[in-house]
Amino acid sequence: MPAHSNQQDEGEGGPDAPQSAQLRHGATSEIAELVTPITRPGMCLRIPRSAIRYLLVGVANTCIGLGTIYFGLYALRLHDLPANIFGYAVGIICSFLLNRNWTFSSVGPSGQQFVRFLIVTAAAYLANLGTVEALVSADRMNHYLAQALGTLPYTALGYLGHRFFTFRQAACRLAQAC
Repeated sequence: MPAHSNQQDEGEGGPDAPQSAQLRHGATSEIAELVTPITRPGMCLRIPRSAIRYLLVGVANTCIGLGTIYFGLYALRLHDLPANIFGYAVGIICSFLLNRNWTFSSVGPSGQQFVRFLIVTAAAYLANLGTVEALVSADRMNHYLAQALGTLPYTALGYLGHRFFTFRQAACRLAQAC
């Protein structure tokens, strides 16, 4: 297969559909379904498709959560704290549903997965707070830059935790490694 192909996601046809089906169902390559090629002249970087989807869900979730906070403030006339709690509650539920159904295509028990999702999200948030605190302590770094850098461990830990803990069965099914 060439370094760059027009291979479609699951369920969609395309020029490579028969080979894709063989890879998904015949386990010819354990990694083939997990990666999306990103090519540049002389280089091919493979990023797991679920990682790209996870980032897209994060962007959508940020818009949904922030939009819900603003809706609470403006339309419902909530104060900052209740509006923030409302926005984060809606955001967590949206993030769970999108990641469960689209990012990781999980069919496991949703109640157990939701509890695991909350655990991973809390751990990622604590990593974010720890990073920010470490960077701003003793005035070592600008607070805005520290907040931005705090999103890196949050995103990485969240993705890995959700892939290998929250939605583990889906990751194993895709990789056929468990």
